[in-house]
Amino acid sequence: MKKIISTVIVMALSSSVMSTELINSSTSEGFYIGIGSGASSNSVLLSEGNYNYSDPDNPKYTFSSKSLSDNDVGYMLYAGYNINKIIAVEAAFTDYGHFSVTKYAKEYTQTPKSFAVYANAGYMFLNNQLKPFGNLGLGYLKKNQSKAYDRLAFDEEIVTLHSGIGVDYYPTVLNGVGFRAAFSGDTSIDSVYAVTDNNTTESKTLWQVYSLFYLGVEYKF
Repeated sequence: MKKIISTVIVMALSSSVMSTELINSSTSEGFYIGIGSGASSNSVLLSEGNYNYSDPDNPKYTFSSKSLSDNDVGYMLYAGYNINKIIAVEAAFTDYGHFSVTKYAKEYTQTPKSFAVYANAGYMFLNNQLKPFGNLGLGYLKKNQSKAYDRLAFDEEIVTLHSGIGVDYYPTVLNGVGFRAAFSGDTSIDSVYAVTDNNTTESKTLWQVYSLFYLGVEYKF
């Protein structure tokens, strides 16, 4: 009887230690890598204004805007380092896919790709298996845009605000393998101003939001 009790105690302790090791392997400090894919979108709003002040008593202002938006499929490669189980520093390469919109007999196309570095912050739940999180940082994005965009005098390469939200799930039984569902994106505002000889100020503003909703798999070393 004593041998049976001793055996049960040893097995219980071993199971507890193993469970703790599995949990710690997914939540402690260390590196992780991941890959994800999903639906991407490109929301572009072009605003144009023209202010003519040649007649100070009767200045004229005109404004117009048009949307250049499209959807596709994209993917993301990301890697990070957990400083603790709340804060991580992460970097990601995102290929947003191919976007094409035809307006006024002109084809506006982009194949944007970005590289971003940002903070990942969240809190662990469900015995340290589930972590809702938010991202915030900076990105560098190359649009690979068509000549129609070039004629608008906007930059091919831009600095963006990179942000996102999501959730990581690390089942303890998988010992370091996790899953992610997240929404991330790069946002920028690009403006061009010009003053002509006939007392006219022209302005163009391009609001650009590149986003990706993806499902991913990751591994914590």
